[in-house]
Amino acid sequence: MSIVPICHSRGVARFACAQSGCRECQDALLQANERLIHRVVLKQGIGGIEYQDLVQEGRIAMWRSILNYDPERGYAFSTYAWTAIYHRLWAYVGMAEQS
Repeated sequence: MSIVPICHSRGVARFACAQSGCRECQDALLQANERLIHRVVLKQGIGGIEYQDLVQEGRIAMWRSILNYDPERGYAFSTYAWTAIYHRLWAYVGMAEQS
């Protein structure tokens, strides 16, 4: 039997915890924002590329957003993450078109 530490951070503190390396907080934030990834992918209407490939790129952008988000800058996390996902998707599309 293994003992798994349980992190009790919530709200903005969860971002600080995730940024310090807490996998539980990182996973919780990724899971809590999964719908945002799908909304950005669907809103962009990118054709010719597998939906799951775009979602995976969105997850990478979301993970980076979680690790770099600074709530003291005054932006909502969803706004920050949306922009990061949007740019990551279109960079992926550009790379796919060059291949």
